[in-house]
Amino acid sequence: MEDDMGAHPGDPSVTDAPSANEGRARGKARADVEDLARRADRVTSLLLYSDLPEIDIEIAINELRELCRLHFPGRMELFRMVYESRWRRFREQGWGGKRCQEPFAGTALRVLRTNGS
Repeated sequence: MEDDMGAHPGDPSVTDAPSANEGRARGKARADVEDLARRADRVTSLLLYSDLPEIDIEIAINELRELCRLHFPGRMELFRMVYESRWRRFREQGWGGKRCQEPFAGTALRVLRTNGS
């Protein structure tokens, strides 16, 4: 019996499944996205939790920017909107280095002082 397209059911030339090449391309794209996210998390950790000089953090950001440009050339505006704006906010708010390693340091003293102790 033929379907509406004239092919026989079970005909291997007719398939709805993605080709092996499409599957590999999707897998590579997914791996590239995961790699970018992992590296962006690393930059965030460097920014928040390390005492690295600012120049070293900028080098890591530039390396990530180049990786994004290589794998996702049409998505640089998205990179700027998501990652670069996040890192800029962290800097503007004074996050980074010792402040994040001991996030509650000094909090107890401030509470004691405001309560009159």
